Amino acid sequence: MLNAALRAAGQPFAGHVRENSRGFEMPGRSTTCRERMSKTMRPAWDKLSDFCDVRRCSSFSKFSDSLADPGGRIDSWLKTIRLAPLMAHEYRCRPGWSVGPRRLLYSVWWIFPESGGWVILSDKNRRMPFKPGDLILMPEGMEHQVTLSTSRITPQYAGHFHATMFGSLNLLSFMGFPLVIPSANATLPQEAAAAMIREYEIKSTGWQSVMESELTRLLLYVVRHHGRLFGADNLKMFHINLPRLFPVFEFIEDRLHDPDLTVDDLAAHIHVSEVYLRRLFRTVTGMSVVSFVLQQRVKRACLMLYRQSHTIKQVAESCGFAGVIYFHRIFKRFTGKTPMNFVRNNLS
Repeated sequence: MLNAALRAAGQPFAGHVRENSRGFEMPGRSTTCRERMSKTMRPAWDKLSDFCDVRRCSSFSKFSDSLADPGGRIDSWLKTIRLAPLMAHEYRCRPGWSVGPRRLLYSVWWIFPESGGWVILSDKNRRMPFKPGDLILMPEGMEHQVTLSTSRITPQYAGHFHATMFGSLNLLSFMGFPLVIPSANATLPQEAAAAMIREYEIKSTGWQSVMESELTRLLLYVVRHHGRLFGADNLKMFHINLPRLFPVFEFIEDRLHDPDLTVDDLAAHIHVSEVYLRRLFRTVTGMSVVSFVLQQRVKRACLMLYRQSHTIKQVAESCGFAGVIYFHRIFKRFTGKTPMNFVRNNLS
């Protein structure tokens, strides 16, 4: 019957199709059509009672390219993340738009929905292209330049944020987040970006919590769908050396307000020599202990100045700077601006 139908329709078929009590069978294949259909169309529900079924976990699709974490260590470390969205805007960029070279004390995300361009890393002498809709994640402290290759006005979504682990470590750098994430026609990045921009501009009740939630969603999207893009070398170092410094990071966070905090205090806290701590600290963070502490103080100061709820003197005292003049000098060294200019730039 099926063979006749195929001949009538002029459809090619390989061999002779036999019909039996179990369904239609192709020569040389033991699995029948009915058996294959029963496997692909099996119910996705298990019966709990006469009135309720529960969906099987096996019926949910897996994330496309999740970051490998066999021991669950990365997942446990992700629970220590602190996210602080600072701002989010939508811009219109004209032909020739470019930003940088510059080095910032906060991380930045960008999406250019209608234009591609280049990300240039001065420190590493790298030049990476991006396409329309790609997500760009720039860690704090990395010197960079972003340029567009367009001959027309094009939209730009951008946001500034802090993302730390264990109170001090920059999430993007230490987990080896990719800098350019292909859009692959995914809608989630642009949806999260648009939501953060709307929340920041309107500032309705709970806007900061919603921005933090959308930023979490954006970063986890990268972890779950672009795991193979993560820097393997960063993760290896992250696994081996980072746990030794957990108590130090926590101690710095707790004592950041104290202007008398010293490297010797930190070494004594974990019962090692000052020389060993300096060497280990530079291996893990890429910077000296003193520079790291100063950077954390300036980052906290930036966050307080963004919120505009304290005077400059109060910010200096809260962040462990011994005097306003010293605070001005260190702040300008790291940001390129005085605290007052930083506030004015934020307001504008």
